[in-house]
Amino acid sequence: MKKFASLLLALVMVLSLVACGNKPADDGAADDGAEEIVIGVSLMDYQWEYFQDMAAAMRKVAAENGVTLIEADGGSDVAKQMKDIEDMIAAGKVKALVINAVSSAGIVPVIEEANAAGIPVITVDVQAEGGDVYAHVASDNKAIGATAAQDAVAYLESVYGEAKGTVACVGYPQISTMKDRAEGFCAEMAKYPNITVIDQSVVQLTSTDATNMGDDILTANPAGSLDVMFGCNAQVAMGLNAAVETAGRTDVMIYGVDEDEGELTYIANPDSTFTGTVVQYPTVMGRMGMEFAIKAVNGESIENSFVATDIKIVNKSNINDFYKEKEAIKAEIADYQG
Repeated sequence: MKKFASLLLALVMVLSLVACGNKPADDGAADDGAEEIVIGVSLMDYQWEYFQDMAAAMRKVAAENGVTLIEADGGSDVAKQMKDIEDMIAAGKVKALVINAVSSAGIVPVIEEANAAGIPVITVDVQAEGGDVYAHVASDNKAIGATAAQDAVAYLESVYGEAKGTVACVGYPQISTMKDRAEGFCAEMAKYPNITVIDQSVVQLTSTDATNMGDDILTANPAGSLDVMFGCNAQVAMGLNAAVETAGRTDVMIYGVDEDEGELTYIANPDSTFTGTVVQYPTVMGRMGMEFAIKAVNGESIENSFVATDIKIVNKSNINDFYKEKEAIKAEIADYQG
């Protein structure tokens, strides 16, 4: 009897081991087998702090959601950006694309290629002129230009006691954001009949080309005949500032866009004529752009396909407060900077 009981116990143990060996994987093991989400990111130019911060915010959201990113630096070269995105599409791994275009028109063919491949596209900062886009996240760029103009008008009124003088606006119409900023600036200035506006555009979107343009404007408008120059992004504003510095002109105030450290350093310097910049929030654009990309991959519908993010004028009167705000933003993305 004891021998029979021992045999029965052994049989039960063997059956238990077999059952354990055939037990389905637990939830954690099932998660490991889930399909990886890969999202492609192409930004205009990583040499600028603005895009570095935007990319860091995207990495943070991706890490928090278990998403893998494939990143490409556009290098301010539309042909390179198009090739990079074409390679991402051809590789067949990316489930969505987040694009900050070097050229609003130039990017259209690859967006259409992504559309044909069933890959949703999210644009940030720069709007494409064609193709189907799941969502677009950007500032109101006409409002950016108008905000810079309003602060410049306040400066002119402080100098002349009324809104009068001569201002130059330097843009780059190949990119929708800069085209809109120039239009917003000029439209606001048009409200004041005693303000003359010189509307110019750089040929290449570089600080060097902007400096050359600034030299030409300063030569055509000698001391006492020009009051303000507005550059529609950081590169252009810094280039114009270099022209003013080289010429030793203390009569021309500079306004720009974005919170590039170079711009802020000049604004903080009381001896500099770099007077103000309209800051955007690239980390907000990056975060929201990546969140939309994840929603698109998951097949979620969205109520609004365009989201406008905040802007703010930063000038010599509030630069110290903005530095504190920027320090807090930087701390949030510090672990995700490249």
